[in-house]
Amino acid sequence: MNKNNRICIVKQWLDKVNGNTYHKVKLFLNGEILESDYTYGYGNQYEQTAYNLFNTNESWKNNPFRYANINTFRDTIHFEVIQVNTKKELKK
Repeated sequence: MNKNNRICIVKQWLDKVNGNTYHKVKLFLNGEILESDYTYGYGNQYEQTAYNLFNTNESWKNNPFRYANINTFRDTIHFEVIQVNTKKELKK
């Protein structure tokens, strides 16, 4: 499986009033798409959100590319991080 077939688009938003960071991930794997709700977390917490999204999705329970640990998952996914300015943009 080519890494180009596994992409995670991440939107991050900083709530400047309260100083909290939120993100939303959209995971593209071989033509299938999974999307998270917006989630609290700073730094690269979006990697854990994507990992959990993949591993808890019922339709991929028998996928031969299920990952044993987050490090393997992180190394085989291309993450594209986009900073957005508003909560509304994050939820789109």
